[in-house]
Amino acid sequence: MIKNVIFDLDGTVIDSSECIYKVYSALFREMKIPMPDGRSRRRLIGPPVETTLSGYIKTDPSPYGKRFREIYSTVDLKSTNRLYEGIPELLETLTEDGYRLFIATSKAENFAVKILTYLNVNDYFTAIYGSRYELDRTSKSRVLQAVIDDYGLNKEECILIGDTKFDYVGATEVGVRTGVVTYGFGEKEDFDEGKIAFFADTPYDVRKKIGGINNG
Repeated sequence: MIKNVIFDLDGTVIDSSECIYKVYSALFREMKIPMPDGRSRRRLIGPPVETTLSGYIKTDPSPYGKRFREIYSTVDLKSTNRLYEGIPELLETLTEDGYRLFIATSKAENFAVKILTYLNVNDYFTAIYGSRYELDRTSKSRVLQAVIDDYGLNKEECILIGDTKFDYVGATEVGVRTGVVTYGFGEKEDFDEGKIAFFADTPYDVRKKIGGINNG
């Protein structure tokens, strides 16, 4: 029985592409690295910044990750992030159905809280957890584990809703099942379908398929 729905943020609740591409474009310009396009550009969104940058440089990515967050702090978060169509309705109906909702994202926690507050959906979530470098909490698995530990959640009663393989890997490391949305930044071929609880093409499908698990 699922009682706790833990959402990834980028590519699941919000379309953050304008914001993140803007920051990477500025950072890569400083680093004198060409901004990728096509599928490579889409893959900038999802993993921790340092993980992404390690694919472009051979040196320690930490200083550049710090610079990424400095640039990020100058961007207008309200105008460059938007909720996916159907997300407010999904959060409302899941809340009405009695589920507890959480956010577990690799994005810096302070930015995640600000964005969801600007978009007026922060109150739907029992807690919003993200990367906290001072706590050495940067990977998806560590963020997710912190939510579970701090709120005493039963893993069997949880599901992570995400859009990339990094969400699936993190949830698997912790021992939580994963539902994958196909409207985000991941690619369906990245997943072993036999190990995913469900794929959802729209936010409406997320509610329906969670209900299907509980009623199945």
